[in-house]
Amino acid sequence: GITSATDPAVHPELLEAYLQLDQEKKLPIRFNLMPIILPDGGLTPYPIPVKYFSDYISVDTVKFFSDGGLSGKTAALKRSYKNSTDCGVLRLERNRFLELCRAAQQKGFRIGTHAIGDVAIDLVVDTYKALYAEFGNTRNRIEHFGLPSAKNIQDVADFGFVPVPQPIFLEELGENFRNSLDDDYLGRCYPVKTLLDKGIPVAFSTDAPVVKNINPWSCIKAALTRGTNAGNTIALDESVTVQEALYAYTMGSAYAEGKENTKGSLETGKLADFIIVDKNPMEISIRTIDSIQVEETYLGGICLYKNQQS
Repeated sequence: GITSATDPAVHPELLEAYLQLDQEKKLPIRFNLMPIILPDGGLTPYPIPVKYFSDYISVDTVKFFSDGGLSGKTAALKRSYKNSTDCGVLRLERNRFLELCRAAQQKGFRIGTHAIGDVAIDLVVDTYKALYAEFGNTRNRIEHFGLPSAKNIQDVADFGFVPVPQPIFLEELGENFRNSLDDDYLGRCYPVKTLLDKGIPVAFSTDAPVVKNINPWSCIKAALTRGTNAGNTIALDESVTVQEALYAYTMGSAYAEGKENTKGSLETGKLADFIIVDKNPMEISIRTIDSIQVEETYLGGICLYKNQQS
């Protein structure tokens, strides 16, 4: 049931492989590729790539990592993790980050940066605001946006940055969050409803292979229930509706790519990329929405998958 995907961690060798597969017409779905500029933990940046577009590949956004993750207590926080003195790791130096981002923007690239903890989000938002002053609204992305402050959220709304959260983290990694974060942090963990209420376009993703469950319907269920795999909930008041979750996984994702005029919805003039499912997600229980099965998958109006068991 996947027609498009984003690969947000593309090293030069992998980019070369993608482009070769594209030239050989071997790619089964459309890809939004985000080449890495500064290797995670490295000091020497990769060269800024050449922008590239085809029917199956887009290369117009580059990627940075500003911190780690909540489960490993490496996301950069203003307060220490529970039962610890650790506050995570900030992986970017402010001036160097701005310098590299500016060089990429001068060549027409948008920026996508991994930022989960509030310290990292502060850095990324402040850097993006500086870029905004120079380049205008280039719709730069913030991957994850796990623990934003109210000011971070308002800045994102005001300047048009695009958060890309992963609700499936709540289900699969949520117990780690509960063991690592204090009540205040838990209460504003992945605040999707707040973002939507502010009118901020939100794009859902699964972040595979960080999580094992890559089923988009499971991610949607997590956004609806905010439940962990142990039956607890995290920031239940941040749950969204089925319609909002579906929009985030379709039009929201297309908007994050800058492709909302060509895909993300079924409209005249857009790509005929769509799926047919066995149940209406608007009419079944949110507790069973992850039981939805894909019957057919179409790319450019051509059926590429048909469920032979139906």
